[in-house]
Amino acid sequence: MGAANAHADFPRNFLEFATIVREGDRIPADAKLVPLQAPPDVLPRLVERVTATSAGLAAHLARFEGLHILMFSAPDIDAAAARLSAAGVGHGGVNTPGSRRTQRRAGPRGRRALRRGRGTREHDRAVRALPRPSGQAGRPGTRVFDLAGARLIIVPESGLAALLPGERPAALPALVACTVAVRDLDTTGESLLDNGIAAHRTPSGDLFVPAAGALGTAIVFH
Repeated sequence: MGAANAHADFPRNFLEFATIVREGDRIPADAKLVPLQAPPDVLPRLVERVTATSAGLAAHLARFEGLHILMFSAPDIDAAAARLSAAGVGHGGVNTPGSRRTQRRAGPRGRRALRRGRGTREHDRAVRALPRPSGQAGRPGTRVFDLAGARLIIVPESGLAALLPGERPAALPALVACTVAVRDLDTTGESLLDNGIAAHRTPSGDLFVPAAGALGTAIVFH
């Protein structure tokens, strides 16, 4: 159906890398082709969803290469949908995965999901629908949201360079970076260097790989 992906799984979350494979494109030798198998009564709807997903992915990548989707965990997905609707945030409704006969992978990606709309207005409304920010990160216009073991930092374009020197967003609004927690920054830096990956220091002392060297999204190691 044209969509290809890989996952980097962490104890409590994950990164998903996705792209579009078109007719005639080279497929890596170690890629796993997944046949689309489903009962006849499920197949048309499944094909429709996969086709829509591929089209949406292509539209995202046409906008820019980088991070496009941020997933949140919620104790009650139906209540979250109602809250977003009340805040004026458009979404595609709650998506309940099909039977195990059409599932190829368990884990967080197999749970019920809520898809949000996109665009500048939708982004602003979605931010307003989040819990109250816990701080300003010491910079005007910057808001920090504590999310039970993770943080979401909203920063204006003018303040990005102070956090990640040299970084500029490909478009606005955008998810410009993600952070990975590590046990030892020096060991991480050596590993990056051994693999030919250039890393820089943030003003706070963390390491980060610029977006230009990390598929369009800066990766911060903390």
